[in-house]
Amino acid sequence: MGHQIFHGSIGQVAGKNIINHPKWDQLTSDELKRVMAEYKRERRGAFFRQWINLAALLLLLACTAFGIWGWYMIRIDGLSGEISAAKWVAFGCFVAVITGAALWLHLIRQAAITTISELDDDLKDINGVLRFRKAKR
Repeated sequence: MGHQIFHGSIGQVAGKNIINHPKWDQLTSDELKRVMAEYKRERRGAFFRQWINLAALLLLLACTAFGIWGWYMIRIDGLSGEISAAKWVAFGCFVAVITGAALWLHLIRQAAITTISELDDDLKDINGVLRFRKAKR
């Protein structure tokens, strides 16, 4: 285990989430600007990752395939056609894939929203420190 310097008191740790950085007002303005740029980059990445990912692609492809399959079934059998067991199985598979992809996308979005809100809070604090320093000059 490497040597760590802690910038404050460490109490009880739950979930292994020690945030080991000094308070924002202890950093120089240049360091704050560097951290702010890094956090903005990470926030932008988290925002786009919540929409552009494998779950969203799977959901899009499954919905498209389901629509094409439904159009084909209506075109062949019409609205009053007989529904065979194979069609019910295909329908069930489409519903399962769409539901699974939607739940997966929901979990990804929840994680991204948490990350974005935490980064927003830190960015707000950093911006406040930089504004305060600028006003003091």
